[in-house]
Amino acid sequence: LVTRSLDANDINPILHHPEVFPFISVPGIETIDATNLVGDQRNVLLMAHGGGLLFCFLEPGIYEVHTNFLPGFRGRYALRASLAAYRWMFTHSDCMTIIGRVAANNPAMETYCHLIGATKEFTRDMVWPTEKGDVSMSFWSMTYNQWVRQTPSLRESGRSFREKLAKERARLDLSDPSIVEEDCLDLNIGAAYEM
Repeated sequence: LVTRSLDANDINPILHHPEVFPFISVPGIETIDATNLVGDQRNVLLMAHGGGLLFCFLEPGIYEVHTNFLPGFRGRYALRASLAAYRWMFTHSDCMTIIGRVAANNPAMETYCHLIGATKEFTRDMVWPTEKGDVSMSFWSMTYNQWVRQTPSLRESGRSFREKLAKERARLDLSDPSIVEEDCLDLNIGAAYEM
């Protein structure tokens, strides 16, 4: 569902859409250009049809996510694309924690954070300026370990790895050691295998 883009022209038109721009800008800002952010190779732009997620490097292993989808691509599609993007970050980069901020004038995004499995860390009152005055902002996070626990499809990757290992052991005529089959083991093996 997502592919990495190194071209800000992929996300800039989405950022300027009239139903996206008011939620990501502050009064006095008339344009947003992600060229410098996308040009910094530490940052990761993952694009899906109708939207994208920009993961901005904060420090090693920690990224701040900015999620923007056009109105016709929100809901389940955006949720699935976002889960794919989080999976990409946790298996293709040094990412160990994803953080995000949600302004109170965007309640749908707070619902999205709950659905994606993020943890609400805290709220700051009246810190985000809007045309109608300052609003509160909530701060969210998802850690690598949290992501692994709530991504059951990793078990399939773990089982696939164990099956390949068993076939190779059989091909080499090696005795098969006692292997414990547990969901928690398959989750972690699957995550490592995808990396």
